[in-house]
Amino acid sequence: MKKLKRVLIKTGSIDQFFDNLKNTMRAADKGRRLKRSYKFTFEDPLEMLQFLSETKINLIKIIRRRPDSITNIAKAIRRNRAAVQKCYTGD
Repeated sequence: MKKLKRVLIKTGSIDQFFDNLKNTMRAADKGRRLKRSYKFTFEDPLEMLQFLSETKINLIKIIRRRPDSITNIAKAIRRNRAAVQKCYTGD
């Protein structure tokens, strides 16, 4: 099974977003190894709630309780594997 990636979803200002990006780029310039992660920052909490549909929130809860392959998660929740992968990868 693939190792799960870290995903952070939060609210924050544009200035905070660029400060975090600048710190990450400075660390990369210094040759530090960066941890692979995915970060979604929303300036408006309402936009974040629109992004996180009820289906995506339920999928997150299921994955947190019992991490597994996309195929097995799809079977467990009785959904099409392609639909689960789309939610999971954001494609």
